[in-house]
Amino acid sequence: MEFKPAYQIFVADPSGLGDNPIIIVSACSNSLGNPKGEWFLIVPDEAKGMLLSQKIIIPHESMPYGESELLGDLLDQAKGRLRTYIAQTCGDAAKPLPAERIDATPSNPDLLLNFWRNSTYSDAFVEIHEKTLCKPLKDFLGWLIKLPP
Repeated sequence: MEFKPAYQIFVADPSGLGDNPIIIVSACSNSLGNPKGEWFLIVPDEAKGMLLSQKIIIPHESMPYGESELLGDLLDQAKGRLRTYIAQTCGDAAKPLPAERIDATPSNPDLLLNFWRNSTYSDAFVEIHEKTLCKPLKDFLGWLIKLPP
């Protein structure tokens, strides 16, 4: 099953953080046709944004579902990691926050453009551009980081 490269952008809205984290998920296939997925989580950190990420490559024969399900699973993984981050940074003051209670609202690339223009999270965008396996995401971020802030 070969996936057409695709990515989605979300704004997360958990309690416990001042600014809203950004989640980017992408799915595509490698040269062997095996599905690849990745998630990037940008959390507020002194106005720069700290990047947390994970990549997965799934053996072709063990892929039980399609692209939209993979993107959904990646979003759930990123929300789970955000929950862990909140628990670690807020300590005992953090209430248990299940991943499904973290709202993630779909957005579009204009969101990233706005953050870039405000010099918010720009280092994280450069890092995602260097790390991503998804050509459309790499192309968009390549264009974005060439713009003046």
